Amino acid sequence: MNRYTVELRITAESLSPEQVTEDLGLEPSQIRHAGDQRGRLSVFTKALWAYGGEQEWASLEEGLNSLLRLLSGKEPALKRYATTAEVFWWCGHFQSTFDHDTVISPALLGKLADFDFPLHLVSYFPDDA
Repeated sequence: MNRYTVELRITAESLSPEQVTEDLGLEPSQIRHAGDQRGRLSVFTKALWAYGGEQEWASLEEGLNSLLRLLSGKEPALKRYATTAEVFWWCGHFQSTFDHDTVISPALLGKLADFDFPLHLVSYFPDDA
């Protein structure tokens, strides 16, 4: 069965995740600071603030619509961040088969377009399938 995760992400070298949390009044699902350890030999060059939670969805449409409802009224603050940071929809597609279509309705596309943020759809396939 395919499943999806969705987040709104804000990233920049000089971003303060704590300030984003304060400005938006939302608890992030994840944060990181520029300079945080990425692995044994590398560090993150950009800070990140992400909102969406660990919830998984059976459809991308359902997940994005839920996230849009949670972000209702936050558009002006998010658009201000877009002037100094990269703001985007991050969608993880965890697929179990290749015979599955991901469909996004025109209505949802219109709602996403109102924000004017790019959408990143990242697909994952289990190694053992």
